[in-house]
Amino acid sequence: MNELFSPNGVLNKWLNKIYQIVFLHFLFVIFSIPLVTVGAANTALYTTWFKIWNHSFDGHMMRTFWEAFKKNFKKATILWGIILWFTFIVVLLYPLIYKTVKAFPFLSYVFLLGLAIFLLSYIYLFPLLARFENTIKHTFINSFMIGMSNMPYSILLVVVNVGIVFALPFYIGPILFLWLATCFGLVSCISSWLMNQIIFKKYVAKVEKDESLSTAD
Repeated sequence: MNELFSPNGVLNKWLNKIYQIVFLHFLFVIFSIPLVTVGAANTALYTTWFKIWNHSFDGHMMRTFWEAFKKNFKKATILWGIILWFTFIVVLLYPLIYKTVKAFPFLSYVFLLGLAIFLLSYIYLFPLLARFENTIKHTFINSFMIGMSNMPYSILLVVVNVGIVFALPFYIGPILFLWLATCFGLVSCISSWLMNQIIFKKYVAKVEKDESLSTAD
């Protein structure tokens, strides 16, 4: 019983994780209010989670989030702007796409394939920016490569994100307030853990190996 309520006990760890989820959720929402800052807020959110999972977190969530927000603001905002522009073009061309698909039904598979590739790649964009130093161009390329080469996990991540952010509110009814208080914190917690513990591990090892070889030279 004493172990349960001790500072390192299971209960305390779970309460601390719930606190982190809720706090980071609200930080993300607040910093995303201008809409143009969604990319930077998303990157800061994942930066904080990666620090938590890698035990390099100093306990100051607000400071960690804010520093990551400032550091990645330019790149993340450009990435977000490109995504918004792409989305705007697709919406603008939707009537034409709809007519084309209606006339040539087989093209619906091409459209769905393109949408799937976009989602499987998009899911990694801001986490990659948070975890690795890279150019905008290579962040796009790497997100596509990682999405395609880790297909089962990529699909799982898309299901988790779409399920929690868009589908879950329609099924939880009376406890909707829990979704409102945890949604983005919860989905980033699960996604960042999967990426950090499983997907990014081999890439981190490769980067560290390349750096050690470079130092030896």
